[in-house]
Amino acid sequence: MANKQNLKGTGEAVSSSETPGKKRVKIKNLICRPEGTFLAGSVYELNAKLADLLIKNGNAEESK
Repeated sequence: MANKQNLKGTGEAVSSSETPGKKRVKIKNLICRPEGTFLAGSVYELNAKLADLLIKNGNAEESK
């Protein structure tokens, strides 16, 4: 079983429960944005608007 690292965009560890207004996503491709660099295969908790944009563009998928 792979050890998943759950991170906010700041690199802080997050709890298993999702924060209101945020979505947890698994990044498919390396992404460099003004909001930060997101590594492929990593799980991040991002604001819902950014998460929806990344999912829509095919760069991320929702994660539990």
